[in-house]
Amino acid sequence: MSRPCAPSAPGFSGGAGPAPPALDIDASRLKCQRTLGVSHVVSELLLLHRAGASVWLRHVNGPLRRCLHLLRLDGLFHLT
Repeated sequence: MSRPCAPSAPGFSGGAGPAPPALDIDASRLKCQRTLGVSHVVSELLLLHRAGASVWLRHVNGPLRRCLHLLRLDGLFHLT
């Protein structure tokens, strides 16, 4: 099954070496949030985080922000 909203993360590593990749995501343009739901977006963000990426979310709407807060995940991502 393809993942339409987030890049795949097979090459990310959390070990020593280069700095982890920083991803700047404009959440106002996440089309999959409307078609697949907030849970899909959260799942993709967790995959990126586990792969070692530093995720910056910009223009986060109320439902996504509330879900991240309720799941206590708002500390894992940089929300603006």
